[in-house]
Amino acid sequence: MSMLYLGALSGTSMNSIDAALFDFAPEQPKLLTRHDTPFPDLLQEKLQHLILNPHSLREYALAEHALSESFAQCIQILLENCAVTPDRITAVGIHGQTLLHQTGDEPSLTLQLLNPSRISARCGISVISDFRRRDLAEGGEGAPLAPLAHYRLFHSADENRAVVNIGGIANVSWLPAEGPVQGYDSGPGGGLLDEWSQLHLGENYDRGGQWGRTGTVQEKLLETMLRDPYFAQSPPKSTSREYFSRSWVEGMVVDHPASPEDIQATLTELTARSIGAALLASSPAIQRVLLCGGGARNAFLRERLAAQLPVPVEPTDEYGLDAEWVECFLFALLAYLHDRKEAVDLTEITGSRKATVLGAAWPA
Repeated sequence: MSMLYLGALSGTSMNSIDAALFDFAPEQPKLLTRHDTPFPDLLQEKLQHLILNPHSLREYALAEHALSESFAQCIQILLENCAVTPDRITAVGIHGQTLLHQTGDEPSLTLQLLNPSRISARCGISVISDFRRRDLAEGGEGAPLAPLAHYRLFHSADENRAVVNIGGIANVSWLPAEGPVQGYDSGPGGGLLDEWSQLHLGENYDRGGQWGRTGTVQEKLLETMLRDPYFAQSPPKSTSREYFSRSWVEGMVVDHPASPEDIQATLTELTARSIGAALLASSPAIQRVLLCGGGARNAFLRERLAAQLPVPVEPTDEYGLDAEWVECFLFALLAYLHDRKEAVDLTEITGSRKATVLGAAWPA
């Protein structure tokens, strides 16, 4: 008897809307099919504008409508491609688009753009969403949630592993052979690289890191960037693209001018060194590092990260699930856990006071 759950998200990089269908009936959940839809350019521009320039309620509502329609369309195409009818899907877990994530202040705030009611009505599937705010209410950071999926997919009783999810922001998970899972946001992932590519190349991202590879790392600029207080902050901690933004880069460059390609190379090194430092500082017994997220496909970034570490660094593809689809699994998993009313224990990850059921449901 199958137990089908969809996971869907648009990551902080806003390159695409991804959806994947999983069967939770087997002991190890199985990926059945997947689909990704390119992010509409105009919608991407509107969302980036809202992140950096919070604006009118009408602009917010229009962007929410357009994003929700795009999610619904992606889900419908996926189901058509695999000839699965909506009534066979128990629920779809959707994260929404993060526009704001600020913790450490009082109150801590997080805001994900989405209209689950519209998606549920359009697709005829129950939607489970709004996963972060309950964790914030329990005193947690609300992020990262990815360690939950990393443990379910990649934990080994024979090897101490770490998993790095490189989206717009990078987060690291420690999966010791024995002991609790831990993790936090290490800092920028591919978000700064994408924004710099959009500004100077007119491309959504630096494919394979080819452009960054042509530049030279500016060590003084890199040192200035690494002095940002976030990197010295102790976990639990989380961050966002409105913190590590293009304006953050431009502020750093004022005293260290360089060519666009040199800055791209330096930003690549920043991501690699900040991830590497996080891994070595918190888990010196790591035996293997697995990479997922869109940044795992940046060959230059992978090389620079591998240079920071004395252990193998590999994409998750050979360990059960392709790197690009791990986050979709996360939100399918969260929908599954919510549906079963299973409390999620994030006390060692986000600093939440207790285990709690995450998310809210919008029935079909």
